[in-house]
Amino acid sequence: MNNPKENKFISSFNEQFRDKKYKLQKVLTFENGSSTIKKVFSSIWAILVGIILSGIAYGFYIFISSGTFGNPFEFIASLLTSAFDEYNITNFWLYFAIFGFLGLAIAVAFKTGYFNVGVSGQMTLPALLFFSFMILNRNFEPSTLTLFFGMLLFIVVGFICGMISGLLKAYFNVHEVISTIFLNWIIVSVGKWLLAKENEILIPISDENIGIFLSTLPYTTSRLSISFDQIETFKIIGVILLVLLSAVFWFIYKNTSIGYKLKMIGLNKHNADYVGVNQKALTISVLSISGALGGIAGFFLFVIKDCAITGLESGPIAMGFESIAVALIALNNPIGVLFSSIFYSIIYTSKVPLFSELGVVNEFYPIVTGLMIFIIAIAVIFSKLTPIKSFIKWMILVRNKEYRKVRKEYYSDKKTMYNKHKTRVKDVKKMSIQRKKEFKNETRNYLSLSEKLKRDLNKKDVDINSVYQELAKLKFEYNEKVRLAGLDVYSDYISYYKNTKRENKNKFKKYKEDLFKETFKKFVNNKIFRNSNLVIEEEK
Repeated sequence: MNNPKENKFISSFNEQFRDKKYKLQKVLTFENGSSTIKKVFSSIWAILVGIILSGIAYGFYIFISSGTFGNPFEFIASLLTSAFDEYNITNFWLYFAIFGFLGLAIAVAFKTGYFNVGVSGQMTLPALLFFSFMILNRNFEPSTLTLFFGMLLFIVVGFICGMISGLLKAYFNVHEVISTIFLNWIIVSVGKWLLAKENEILIPISDENIGIFLSTLPYTTSRLSISFDQIETFKIIGVILLVLLSAVFWFIYKNTSIGYKLKMIGLNKHNADYVGVNQKALTISVLSISGALGGIAGFFLFVIKDCAITGLESGPIAMGFESIAVALIALNNPIGVLFSSIFYSIIYTSKVPLFSELGVVNEFYPIVTGLMIFIIAIAVIFSKLTPIKSFIKWMILVRNKEYRKVRKEYYSDKKTMYNKHKTRVKDVKKMSIQRKKEFKNETRNYLSLSEKLKRDLNKKDVDINSVYQELAKLKFEYNEKVRLAGLDVYSDYISYYKNTKRENKNKFKKYKEDLFKETFKKFVNNKIFRNSNLVIEEEK
């Protein structure tokens, strides 16, 4: 006797199995049009092309400085190997966490149509509060618990900093770019005021221990005494947290209604009125979350990586602006941000080794990032690149007799049509020129009558409507004469030839794609899913 619950379970299991099988088949047969997959691969291709162009730029850089063209492969090899050297691997993962959180901060705001250029300030403000607290307590040897509380402080202060821009945008319609730029410079100015020794805000100059807390460099703190074990612990926490947050944001945008609404509002702000979202609350929330992510990046930069506040003398932290490129390379996709962060981590980690090995100075790296910005501008091209699919398609089709026969016929017909076109187009062009000469008087009469009617419009006591009717009638009659005289025979023939050529090309392309999918699907089913029907058979 069949158990109803057992049958229901088997039926549900088989349905889920078929669904997973179908999705896997779609992926294996390259029919999956997922935007996430396209964006991730687009980011990867952009990074690879960026690295290759960087190697070529290095070759020209060496040529300009020494007269001999540098070896691009040597540069690329050093760039990739030095970043993963045992002495640099910790810095690589820290940079990965920093750029990852910065890229997420920008991408989250971009997704909803906001441009958060204030991550520099959102990184710096919590750092100023944390280091001020440490200096006032005369303690530069933080415990692991203190660092955890410090990380929480960075998140909260970054959140509040982003919220300020959100409130200004929501209630006073102050553009987020303006407010975040102003906040960046206000925070830098406050930082300079706090860290200037002569102001004696945090510690008096007369204090004999001032060198422990404030550096001899302007607006710079001394380094925190953080152990290697603490750095390793927070490095692991940072990488895991970044991957988890990227997955969470991807899931929200991909599989939840709020994610869909956020994307719709990012496309058009007026969509908020139709998808049932409070525009003001959304603005504040998105910019606040973006600020919190920027705060996390600030913690890993100032506390874990540098162990000090540096760089305020030159203005807002430049890394905050470079993170815009991290998000753009990833096409604002949370998963893509991980790959673009790896690229920037490699560049930053390799700066010192490349200077000592190849003599590459810091001034060269803006060229690399500039090339990446160029790659971003043409990133849509990389979403069309499918080298794996193209290679597999070529391997399958080139061995198919039917395809080879159809391809031969297609190119033969194409060549025949082109040869006929070359002969025909000359005759048609001559015919068109001859007919236009014969029609010259008609054209002259039409233009003369048209000008006369237009002059009548300036006269008084003229019925304007009747004049416009006469003009329309005259134009219609002239166009009809042009058609009957066959003056458009040349342009019509060219259009016909192009349309026929395009139609034949599309037919061949469709035939090729259908044949590939059919052949490859049979291969996948026979080799991979040959025994998968056992579960489905049991249901029957």
